[in-house]
Amino acid sequence: MRKARKYYSPQEKMAILRRHLLDKVSILHLCAAFQLQPTVFYRWLKQFFDNGAAALRRKPTAGKQPDSRQRGIAVTQGQLWRLGNPEKPSSNG
Repeated sequence: MRKARKYYSPQEKMAILRRHLLDKVSILHLCAAFQLQPTVFYRWLKQFFDNGAAALRRKPTAGKQPDSRQRGIAVTQGQLWRLGNPEKPSSNG
């Protein structure tokens, strides 16, 4: 008869990985303690390293679109350009 499968939350997975990476607990010990197959542990470790860059990305400021800063810079540059290049009065009069 099979044992019921245990599902770990992302927080639980990170706590297990942290024990290995920071506390230097062996993978064998962790797998025995949490009833994990080593292949599962190594898959979590690979996912952690493959997706680590996503966790380190800067989050956009609340209420602003990610490119709102660039739009503001473009508007300011346009205003500065117009200040340096005032329109000449037309001679059609």
